[in-house]
This record gives sequence, structure tokens and C-alpha cells, in this order.
Amino acid sequence: MLKHAQEITTVGSLTRSASRTTLRIGVSRSFGKRVLARLLGEFHARHADVALDVRVGKCAQVEEWLRSGFVELGIGGLADRGFSVLPLVSDRMHVVLPVGHPLGAATAVHVRQLAGERLLMSGGEPEARLEAFFQEHGVDPLVSLRVDDPVTLMTMTANGYGVSLLPGIALPAKAPRLCALPLVPALPCDQVLAVGRRATANAFTDEFVALVTSSLDRRELVVG
Repeated sequence: MLKHAQEITTVGSLTRSASRTTLRIGVSRSFGKRVLARLLGEFHARHADVALDVRVGKCAQVEEWLRSGFVELGIGGLADRGFSVLPLVSDRMHVVLPVGHPLGAATAVHVRQLAGERLLMSGGEPEARLEAFFQEHGVDPLVSLRVDDPVTLMTMTANGYGVSLLPGIALPAKAPRLCALPLVPALPCDQVLAVGRRATANAFTDEFVALVTSSLDRRELVVG
């Protein structure tokens, strides 16, 4: 756990006193901040007496936190590794281009069109999945940068350093200098809410799951 201490970013902590109940949530870095903010805001509006401690990290870190009990809930593109999982967002990989890029004139980008493009990748498990995807379709990717931060990837893309690949959930609602198109064939990047093995110790985990379920029923979290 300590080896990841420098990589953990505390996004939100609504704690007012040490005696309050705290719900700890781990979130992958690629999960959309606007969706997360809405969920946290709705929960806090209903349970202002509960402190929310949100930690952001790689998917593998979030899974480790769930296993160890460091967090009760995990959100992101997590693998089903013994956790109770609720499908959260139906998503797919997108190709992010600078405005004016020749590939931006279409409605989608085929994986073979990325041959020869300088690719900016997030590294880790997402890159491993993409490399397998490229190999399956006979593409030898030219990776010029690896950085585990979607905002940095999009900034570098907007500045013309290359083309990045990100799930739709990671994309901002507006980005005037960017063009994001679906990658074809589709590469699923579905997001889930995972409940850790020790989550039963916190009565408010069920409340958060119920909130997410309600949002799903209202189709507020579906990425097109």
C-alpha cells in the first residue's frame, strides 16, 4: 500500500470531524470527473452527515484498495476479480485528434488508419488491451508517449504531439481544440461500480449503490 502513496490523489474529503462515518471510494483516473461529481454531489445532498473520502489511482490500484479494505467501493474499468460488480457505464474506446487532423473528417476511425500515427497512450492495463487489439488487426502501433493522466494526454494531443486513445467517459463535455471519434471495430471500455469484501462494515455503501442504480434507471450515466 505504501509503495503507491505518492501516486494517490485525494480528490474530495467532506470530513468535518473524526467521529463522523466515512465512506471511502476508489476511482480510476480515466473515469469522467463530471459524472463522478454528480454522483458525489447527489449522495452528499442526501447524507450530509457522511464524510466522503475519494482516492484516485490506476485501475490496478483501485482493485488493490478494494481487496485490502482501504476503500469500500471502486469505480472504473475494473476487472471482475471476485468483487460484486454493478455495470455503471456502457462505453467504448475513442480516438482523440487535434482539430484539423485528416482523420477528423470521418465519423469514426478504423484501427488500421492509426498505422504510422504517433500515439499517446495511458500505459498499464489499458495499453496492454490496446496492444492486443492492434495485434489482432495487424497494426504495429507507433507509441511516442506514455503518461497515466487523461488530461495530459488530451493537452498534448491538442498541441499536435500525436493522437491519443481514451474511453468516452474520460472526455470533457466541450473541448474546442479536440475531435473525438469512435474507434472501429468497437473496443469496449465499460465502467463498473465494484463493492469490496469489507464493504458490509459501512452501512452507507448500500445507499451509494442505490443512488447509482437510480441514476442508471434514469439513463443518466450512459455514454453514447
